[in-house]
Amino acid sequence: MGAHFHTSAGSADDLVIRTNNTARMTISGTTGFVGINVAPPTEALTVAGSLRTYKAAAPYSLTNNEGVIRFDPVVQQHEGNVTNGATGWRRLENQERLVVNEDYSGFSLNCPGTSHYTEGGLITGQTNSTAPARHQQTPFPTGATASSSGSRVQYLFLASELSAPPFNLCAGNFTEIAFILLDNDPLTPVPGAALDLQIKIQGTLSASLTGIDNALNAAPVRFATPSRIVSAGYEAFVLTTPFPWNGTDNVIIEVNYKKAGILGTSPRASLTLNSGFPNVAYAYHTSNTVTAGSLFTTTPVFPPGLLFGVHDERPVVRIQGSVKNSTPLTLNADVVEYRGGIMIGTAAWAAANYRGPGTVRAQQKVHDGGLVISDHVFDRYFDGEVRPEDAHAAKDRTAVGLNDLENYLAEHRHLPAMPSRSEWNALGKASLGEISTGIWETVETQALYITELERDLRVLEDMAFDGRMSEAELDRMKADVQRSPRLSDDQKTALLAQLQQRYVRSK
Repeated sequence: MGAHFHTSAGSADDLVIRTNNTARMTISGTTGFVGINVAPPTEALTVAGSLRTYKAAAPYSLTNNEGVIRFDPVVQQHEGNVTNGATGWRRLENQERLVVNEDYSGFSLNCPGTSHYTEGGLITGQTNSTAPARHQQTPFPTGATASSSGSRVQYLFLASELSAPPFNLCAGNFTEIAFILLDNDPLTPVPGAALDLQIKIQGTLSASLTGIDNALNAAPVRFATPSRIVSAGYEAFVLTTPFPWNGTDNVIIEVNYKKAGILGTSPRASLTLNSGFPNVAYAYHTSNTVTAGSLFTTTPVFPPGLLFGVHDERPVVRIQGSVKNSTPLTLNADVVEYRGGIMIGTAAWAAANYRGPGTVRAQQKVHDGGLVISDHVFDRYFDGEVRPEDAHAAKDRTAVGLNDLENYLAEHRHLPAMPSRSEWNALGKASLGEISTGIWETVETQALYITELERDLRVLEDMAFDGRMSEAELDRMKADVQRSPRLSDDQKTALLAQLQQRYVRSK
C-alpha cells in the first residue's frame, strides 16, 4: 500500500505520514516538533531508533558550513564543523573513559603535630632599599641616614593562615621565630648597629591592624638580648618563654629594639607583598634620642617625632611549633582514562614527535612549581655560606662531604638530595620538578667530589715524578693540599713535608 498524508485542514491536528498503514513520521500540530517512529515528539526532532550520518567518499560532506555533522570513515569518527571552513572540523567522539570514584593513595595533614620548623608566606619581594620605606618593612630598620634609633613593629597572623598551608600549625608552643634577612648590617664602629632587642607574642581577636596594639604592653617578654648583631640568612630567636598558641586565636608577633649607635645599613628582608589586609603596624624614631627600652616597657614612652603607620607587606616568618603530621590514606575521585597520547604544540610538530599511546610531550616546555635553583651547592662549598636569596631553597639540604658519603649511604640508603622510601610512601610521589631539583643538586655535588679527587690525584702524580719542581709549582701543590677537605690535618702535615723535601731535592 502506498504512502498517504492525514490531517484536518484549519485544525491543530498532527500531520502523520504513514507507509503500509503504519505511522512513520509525525509532525505535531501544536508544537511543530517532528517525531520519527514516535508520537508525540518531545523535541524538535525525536527519533526512535538509530540515526546515521555518512558519506562514503571524500570529503565526507557536501559543504563545510558551520553546524554540519559528518562521519569520516578514514579516522573513524563523527565530526562537526565550527568555522565555516575546510579546516573547521572537530571530532565528536568521546575517546576518553570516565571512571567514577576511583580509589587512589594520598595523605592528610592532622593534629596533634610534631615540633618542627614551618615557613609561612610566599617570597614575592624584598625590603625597599631606601628610607623611609625600608624602615616600615624590615624588623630592624637601622641606617646612617634618617637612621632609626628605636623601633616597635607588630605582625598579625590570622589563625586561618597559621593552620593552613604552608604553615600547617596545630595548637601548641611556638619555641622559635626567624626572619629571612638578605644583608649584613655593617658595624662601623663596633658595635655600630648592635641592637637591644625584645620580642613579644600575644593572641588576639583582631583580624587587622589599625595601629600599634597596646594590649601587648603588658604581654610577657619571650626573648630579650642586649647588643644583638643581625646578619644575612635566617635571623632566628629561640624563645626563652614559649608562646602557647590555642589554635583558634589570631597571633601578633612584636619586635622592639633600641639601637646602640646611629650607624649601620638596614638589612633587607624577604617579604610577602600585597597580602590583602593591614597586618603590619610600626612605630620608629629617626633620631638617637630614644632611651633604651622606652619603646617596649610595660608603659612605653613615645617621644616626640615618633612615626606610626600600617601596611600589608609582611616579612616571611619561620616558626618552630607544632606542625601537622602527614597520615597516608585512601581517597577516591573521578578520573579520565585515555588510550592515546597528549601532544601540546603545532600539528606538524605533534605529527613528527608522536611516539604512540601513552606519549605526553610539549613542543616548548613543561613548567613545574617544584623546581628550585640549586646554585647554593657551589656557594656553600666555595664561599662557606649560602647567599640570602637562596636560603629558602637550601634550608632542607643536607651537605655530605666525600669522606662521609659512604657512611651516609650505608645508613640512609638514599642520596642526600633525594627523598627516602619512607618519605615517598608517606608524602606521595614527588613532582617532576622536585625530582629534577634533587638530580640537579646531586650532579653538582658529584662535580665537587670529582674536583676534590682530581686535585688530590694531581698532587700525588706530581710527587711521583722526579723532575725539577719550580717554586710556583710547590706553592700550587701546597695550596691544593691545604684546601683538600678529604685529608686529615696529620695527612696534610705529612704531605707538605714531603713536598718540601721533593722541592729541595729537585733544585
